[in-house]
Amino acid sequence: MLLLLNPKDGKDVFGCYNTLWDVTVNNELGISARILNFGFWIDSLQTKYQGIDFSSIENRNCNAGKNPYFDNNVDGITLDPYEVVFVKYNYKNYRQAADRAGVYQNWTLRLASAPQQVSSSG
Repeated sequence: MLLLLNPKDGKDVFGCYNTLWDVTVNNELGISARILNFGFWIDSLQTKYQGIDFSSIENRNCNAGKNPYFDNNVDGITLDPYEVVFVKYNYKNYRQAADRAGVYQNWTLRLASAPQQVSSSG
């Protein structure tokens, strides 16, 4: 955690930025780059990319340069909210997964507000 809190490059990976581009470059990619530069490994929650060495230059364009957050941009399908840490809910080209995340949230809220059932063992 210290490598994220004490940047030697002067970039604040926890900073607030005004544009989506600045957030992506400075926060999301910034954290990943810093982790890799310190010799740590990054893995992916996405099944497609698990086990890939992201420190290797040949793997930096592993989705043919396509933004995986756009609808249908990962081998013809859309990212699943369960395979990413953050769902870009207001991202205009990422509606399918954002809509699913909203449905999942409603299910979770409904479950949380439902009376708890107690089972008896007999």
